[in-house]
Amino acid sequence: MDRRNHKPIMQGQTTWKFVAITTILFVHLGCGPSEDPIGEDVSHFLNGKTAMDRGDTEVALQEFNKSIELNPDAWVFYYRAKLHADKNEDEKATADCEAGLKLDPNHVELKWLQVELKKSPKQRFKGRNASAPQSAK
Repeated sequence: MDRRNHKPIMQGQTTWKFVAITTILFVHLGCGPSEDPIGEDVSHFLNGKTAMDRGDTEVALQEFNKSIELNPDAWVFYYRAKLHADKNEDEKATADCEAGLKLDPNHVELKWLQVELKKSPKQRFKGRNASAPQSAK
């Protein structure tokens, strides 16, 4: 094709096409904020974990409670049970271990915590049982 004989596209035509295509994309794909890619329950879990990591136990408990209300999950029960255990609330910690194990009977960390809670408070989390075994999370 000989470019010397080719008629160039007028600037107005190019702008109009761009506006038309952009408008169609916005209408079909949306231009507002997208939905949260993770669920609200996961957001609460992550907020709880962050609060727990910075030592804000009350906020962590509130966030874990909200997460469990929305979607009970063994991991959330595990972390909430750990918080209860740290506060010497053994009955609540044990109840969370049991609830989590109903959801996931093979949850290694919940089993470990449940065994530790059966020990006297002075004997817990000592030696090779000082921390939870690492499962494939």
